[in-house]
Amino acid sequence: MKLRLYTVGKNKTDEYSALCGEFEQRIHRKIPFIYRNFSDQKALLNDLKDQWFVVLMNAGAKMPKSSVKFAHLLKYYLNKRQEDVVFIIGGAYGFENELLARGDRKISLSPLTFPHRMARLILVEQIYRALSILDGEPYSH
Repeated sequence: MKLRLYTVGKNKTDEYSALCGEFEQRIHRKIPFIYRNFSDQKALLNDLKDQWFVVLMNAGAKMPKSSVKFAHLLKYYLNKRQEDVVFIIGGAYGFENELLARGDRKISLSPLTFPHRMARLILVEQIYRALSILDGEPYSH
């Protein structure tokens, strides 16, 4: 089982990607983790396996009330199936209908709108924080 983060759009190398890389390495020490960026949603959709559990990061969807609740949600997703869990951050205009239909769950990071690079950073930090909470580590304080 792996944890995956897929994004759609331009893949810029900047301060955000460096910080994301740090958290992605930390996550990978706890669970196999793969990050991939796709130029379009069709290519991303073609990469998804039917048995994977797909979580769409979608504005307006239900939002975990705390990092602890997100940790429990992540644990639920990881225990739900013995297959990969894929978080997807859509393109600048959200998700196309085909990808919306493929999502098993939709959650939101915040009621605020963030640039996609920042949303990726927030999400990988929260995933790392959630894994630390589940492991009983002091990072979450």
